Amino acid sequence: MASSSGTKPSPPVRKMSKTQAMMFDLPPNIGNSQLDSDMVPSSLPNIALILRVANEIENDNPRVAHLCRLHALEEVKKIDPTRRGIRQLKTYLSNKIEEDTFMASFHMFKTRIIVVSVTKKDEIKPQLARTDAREIQLYYQIFYEKYIAEGQDTKQPEEMAKFYRIAMVLYDVLKKTVVPSSEVDYKTNKYAKELESKKEQYDHYNILPLYAAGKKPSIMKLREINAAFQAIRNVENLPMPIAHSTEDIKLSVNDIFDWLLSLYGFQKGNIANQREHLILLLANLDVRKKNLETYFQIDGITIQRLSDDIFLNYELWCGYMHCDSHNRRYPRGYAEQQLQLIYIALYLLIWGEASNIRFMPECICYIFHNMASDVFEILSSKVHPVSDTNQTAAPDQEYYFLETVIKPIYDVLHKAMVIIAWTHFGSVYAVFDEDFLTRLLSIFITSAILNLLEAILDIALTFNAWKSFEFTQILRYLMKLLTGAIWVVILPISYSISMRNPTGVIKYTMFWIMLLVVKLTFSYFVEVDLSFTAGPPIPKKFATIMNRATANKEILNKISE
Repeated sequence: MASSSGTKPSPPVRKMSKTQAMMFDLPPNIGNSQLDSDMVPSSLPNIALILRVANEIENDNPRVAHLCRLHALEEVKKIDPTRRGIRQLKTYLSNKIEEDTFMASFHMFKTRIIVVSVTKKDEIKPQLARTDAREIQLYYQIFYEKYIAEGQDTKQPEEMAKFYRIAMVLYDVLKKTVVPSSEVDYKTNKYAKELESKKEQYDHYNILPLYAAGKKPSIMKLREINAAFQAIRNVENLPMPIAHSTEDIKLSVNDIFDWLLSLYGFQKGNIANQREHLILLLANLDVRKKNLETYFQIDGITIQRLSDDIFLNYELWCGYMHCDSHNRRYPRGYAEQQLQLIYIALYLLIWGEASNIRFMPECICYIFHNMASDVFEILSSKVHPVSDTNQTAAPDQEYYFLETVIKPIYDVLHKAMVIIAWTHFGSVYAVFDEDFLTRLLSIFITSAILNLLEAILDIALTFNAWKSFEFTQILRYLMKLLTGAIWVVILPISYSISMRNPTGVIKYTMFWIMLLVVKLTFSYFVEVDLSFTAGPPIPKKFATIMNRATANKEILNKISE
C-alpha cells in the first residue's frame, strides 16, 4: 500500500533468517534502527552494541557513525569466518559502508541521481575537523561535556547509563581503529580515565541506585533508606586495603561491603545484591513507629535485633560445637554498631555466594566462624601482613572467595553425593556399611567376567592368523583365557565365603585384598607385555583385525576399572 505522505519507501534490504543467526536483544534505549542489530549473531553482543551506537549518533555526526561501522567491520574480520552468520554479517557491513561512501564516477542522464550521490558523500565528510582522528576526538569531548558532565544532576540513571555506553564505544573506536595511542590528546585521555573511575556509577542496579550517576529517583529521598545507607557507609578507622599491583594507589572503599570485597574477593554482583538487601532490611525494621520528620539515623536497637535474628542459628551451632561465637567479639577503637553491621554483611555475603552449600547451614556457620575470627584479627592488629603499615593486602581477583573457599568444599561434597546416590542409605557413612561393601565387592566378579570375554574376543578375532604366529604369541592368548577362566571361578567362591561371616571388618579386609590381587594379577598377565611374547610383526592382512581387538581390550579395561 502506498504511503499517504507521498514519500517513497526505502528499498528493501535482505536480512538473515532466524535459522541463520539468533539475534541479540540490546536495551531499547540505545539506537533507533533495528536493522543493524538484526544482522548480528547473539554470540557477538559487542558488535551489536557498536552498530547500535552508530545508529544513535547517525543524525548528530554521520562521519563518526561511519567510523563506528568501520570499526565493527574490522572486529568482524578478526573472527573465524566459518562461524555461524559471520560471512553474512561481513557482507552486510561492507555493503553498508560502501553505500555510505558511494559517489557516482560516471555521467548519467538523470541529474537528480548524481545530486543525490554527491549529497550522500557530503553528509559523511568530517564536520568538526579535517581528519578523522581529530573529528572523532572532538566529538568524543563534546559528547562527554554535553551529556555526561552536564547530566550528572539532571538526567535519570538509565539515561546516564546509556550515555556511558556510547562514550565507552566511541573511545574504543578511536583507540583501536582511528587514532594511534600516541596521538590521543590529553583531554580525551582525561575524560576516558574519569569515565573508567566512575564505571560502577553507570552499572545496572536492582532497586536502589545507590552510587548511580544522574538525578536520584524518589526512593532515594526516603529518610529510612538514606539513614540505612549512611549506616553501612561508616568505614571510619577501618584498615584500608591496597592493591598488590599498584601499592601506592588505594582501592575505592565506599562502605563496609567494599571493605569486605577488598579483603576476601567476593563477586561484585553479590556485593551489590547484599548491599541492597541489608539496606532494605534495616530501613524496614527501623521505620516502624518512627516520626519521619525527626528521623535521621538507624537506631542501635534495630541493628541488635537484626543481628540476633541472623545469627540465631550460628549461635546454636556454636553451643553444639562447644565454642565461643565470634559475632559478639568487638575489638577496641570501633563503634559497636559498625562492627555488628560488618559481621552481618559478612554473613550475607557468604550466604549469597555459597551456591548449593547454603543448603548445609552447618557448613555456612563453619565458614563464617573462621572468617569472623579473621576479621577480628585484622581489626585488632591494623597491621599489614608483611610490612608494619596500617593496611592489609587485598586479593587480586574478584572470584577469590569462590575459588579458594566455596569450590574446594563443593568438590568434596560432589564426590560424597556420588556415593550417596549409589546407595539407598542417604549417608556418606554408607561406605562402611556391610550392605554397601557387599554390593561393592561384586564389582570384581564383573571385572573378571569382562576380562574373560576380552580374552575370548581376542582369540576369536585373531584365530585365522594363528598360522603365522609364533608359539609364544599363541601361548599368550591361551594364558589370558586360562587366567580369566580361573578368576571367574575363584572370585565368586571367595565372595560367597566372605559373605557367610557377618563381621563387617572381614568384609572390609576382603574388599582390599581382592582389589589388590585382581589388580596385580591382571596387570601381569594382561596389561604387561611378557618377555616371551615378543615375535615377528603381524601380517598386513590381519592388521585391521588386531587393531579392533586392541581397541576392544582398551574399552573393556576402562569398563572393568
